[in-house]
Amino acid sequence: MRTTRQQMRDTHKRLSACLAELDQIRPATLLSHESLRQSVRFRAELPHLDRTFEIFHRLYRRDLTGIPLDLLRSITDDASVTLEKVRGMTALADEQAENFDEALEGLINEVRGSYDRISANLARAISQGPERSPGLTKTAVALAVCVFVAVLAILASNDKTVGDALLRAAHRIGTAVDQGRFSMSPR
Repeated sequence: MRTTRQQMRDTHKRLSACLAELDQIRPATLLSHESLRQSVRFRAELPHLDRTFEIFHRLYRRDLTGIPLDLLRSITDDASVTLEKVRGMTALADEQAENFDEALEGLINEVRGSYDRISANLARAISQGPERSPGLTKTAVALAVCVFVAVLAILASNDKTVGDALLRAAHRIGTAVDQGRFSMSPR
């Protein structure tokens, strides 16, 4: 039997792949398929599909480490099923099947019907995991502050007390960053 750590790693890997693919999809871009563009039902459902995809786009930007395995599995299943439904929609559009409207409606209803569960999972994930920061990491911020203070200390080296005070301040900031008490993000 696989360990929980292996299960987490495998689930994260599968979820990352699904979310990366879902992040590239915008429902409006599916209108490039002639059949979907001509479908009144599909065009009417675009706002509902957009809100569902927005959940996956938000999840893609989150750091999902530290989320319990059951929630991670649930999110992964939701992402995988939604991705499967979108692939089904595009396959239907490519095939131009006779029962296109009925089959499309079934797929759309499944995606639309999963919104409440998916949004509840998003809320749980947000409450348990930090958002990925595209900017500087804590270490980079601490390093930048320390370099800045060191430069100031060198410039103020004529007055040893000023230089020592600046170095002590840099040390306190570095310690605060390491302990998570100092953040560059707005509150």
